[in-house]
Amino acid sequence: MNDSTVFPAELVAAYRKLARSREQGWRDTSPDAAWDYRTASREIRLHPFWRTLPGPAAVADAGRRLRALSVLPARDGGRPVVPYLPLELDPPNPGWTSALDPAGRARYAARLDAAGLWDRLPPDLRAQERRRVELTGAAPRHGLDYRDRQFFADGEELFERGAMHLLDELAPSLAELGLALDVAVLSDPYDPGSPAAGSDYVIEINGALCRVWTAQEGRGDAGWYLATVRPLIVVNELLEAVGARERLYVDGAGNDDGCAYLLPAEARAVLVDPGYGGWPASSLTLMERGLW
Repeated sequence: MNDSTVFPAELVAAYRKLARSREQGWRDTSPDAAWDYRTASREIRLHPFWRTLPGPAAVADAGRRLRALSVLPARDGGRPVVPYLPLELDPPNPGWTSALDPAGRARYAARLDAAGLWDRLPPDLRAQERRRVELTGAAPRHGLDYRDRQFFADGEELFERGAMHLLDELAPSLAELGLALDVAVLSDPYDPGSPAAGSDYVIEINGALCRVWTAQEGRGDAGWYLATVRPLIVVNELLEAVGARERLYVDGAGNDDGCAYLLPAEARAVLVDPGYGGWPASSLTLMERGLW
């Protein structure tokens, strides 16, 4: 018996749909790909299968195996399902120059590798990415700019009921870390049918109350920022509880072009190390309580 028969057929189909939407999104900017990605992620998050598993280790094992099913180079729907953007579709930036000497680039690549940045990649692609950093010193490509590590966090969208959308898109990657999301909306000011319409925006994430914003905060300038960071703070606490090494970091929290990055803490430390001339610390801000 193989994995495609072990797991519910509709869940396997959702993972395959996720993989196809990733590929389509890389090859063009079709809005259909973004919509398919979101709907497939939501189908994955909502599937009752996750509630049958006994704990984080079982969730992580299932998440990894389901992801492997979605990225096998098998024909699906008349086209190959591939895990990552082919190298030829993402040529190196010809204007990039690194201030690091060859020894420095080698240390940079080795530290990123040891920190687990490329752990999700197949061995051959992991070796290619390490070699690319050794040769160029450029910011890592795989592991940072793909949809299992980077998630768009538009502050306006999150403020206007978008928190659920971001949690949907995080769900497949979080499952691989042992965290199956269970989210409920308790109060939705943007839903006229909600008994609490016009008051606070409140959700529950795995039993933890998350007041995304209050009615008073929603009238101020902080609403977009709070709608971005508060749900992610709860998710980070849940990641800690299941023993995951990854946390969510945000670049541009509250802006309409913000991004959330799911990274091992060790990898984040390397990326913001000024000795490598990489990211400023403010561009990978850890989402934790006490930020406001």
